[in-house]
Amino acid sequence: RPSSAKANACSQPPPVARRLRSGNKKTASSRQSRSRSYKSGTSPRASFREEVAHSWTPYSLPSTAISSPTAHEISEKFLQSLMEGDTRRSLVEMSPYQQELAHLRLQRLRVEEELLLELKRQQELERTRGPKPKWYEMKGSQFHYEARKNNELLRTSKDWQSLFNYRQELLSASKEFSQNHQHSTVDPF
Repeated sequence: RPSSAKANACSQPPPVARRLRSGNKKTASSRQSRSRSYKSGTSPRASFREEVAHSWTPYSLPSTAISSPTAHEISEKFLQSLMEGDTRRSLVEMSPYQQELAHLRLQRLRVEEELLLELKRQQELERTRGPKPKWYEMKGSQFHYEARKNNELLRTSKDWQSLFNYRQELLSASKEFSQNHQHSTVDPF
């Protein structure tokens, strides 16, 4: 019977396997039912079956899609909350210090978003690059990594121009980021 979540695509609990008693052999379920406390009015065997039928399994939990907001959505919500005057009036009046803190938090969120985008760009550049020169002379795991890159490049030989353009866009965006980041670190306020 399937026991993994992938094998059990309908998210139903796996069926309870009932063992048949043959002769004097004691099954695990009959031994367990003796160790449980006896409820008056029900047989120990019946109470164990009810307990097994209602026991918790990882499949009994509903699977919901988990989605987290992006940094852009967070900053937009933050800006909206800052711009809404009635929210500001309904709460305690914000001091200039609190407003400055809010703006600094927003700036930090934007910088973190830019850094995340740069990391994703670097990962995408690594994913789409071709093999290194003389990859066939490498040894060990590096050889296999570069051989896989070469095979992917040969497989997508029809799309070389679009891949080249895509990599050029990523490289130019990465250069812009490094120039902007370099200027912002050199010029503190």
